[in-house]
Amino acid sequence: MCLSTILLAGSLLFSPSIESDSYTNVHYPEVNDFAIKHFYNEFILYSNKYNKLDSIKKYRLLEIKIQPLSGNTVGKSYKLSNNSGYIIIDLDKMDDLIQLRAVLFHELGHFYLDKDHIDCDICIMKSAYNFKKTPYELQDNWLEHLEELFS
Repeated sequence: MCLSTILLAGSLLFSPSIESDSYTNVHYPEVNDFAIKHFYNEFILYSNKYNKLDSIKKYRLLEIKIQPLSGNTVGKSYKLSNNSGYIIIDLDKMDDLIQLRAVLFHELGHFYLDKDHIDCDICIMKSAYNFKKTPYELQDNWLEHLEELFS
């Protein structure tokens, strides 16, 4: 296990909690995985930092499901007609938490921020990337990539 994975895992234990009135109308989806729940909360905290909570509050993410996806697909976001929906993550294709974080933020970007895929060298919303390599490149400048995601 590489050092960045260990540091990222350590952040799971010491992450800030969401206890502010700002988060009152944020719907929290059903999630049965501790790491996914942590990264979801991290996404919500960054949404507040970048003044995007109103975007989050207008949608109702019902569930983040863990199940196999076909081919090379590792995550998928589904919006239903009533501003609700769900996300599927294929955990069996993940090697570590760095990959999981990048894929979850990508799918949450689709769902909550209405982000489309973009053509870029390294970014969270890249349309198709080398899943085994790109999350580690994202990790090197994570905060810069978050600014781009939430802009």
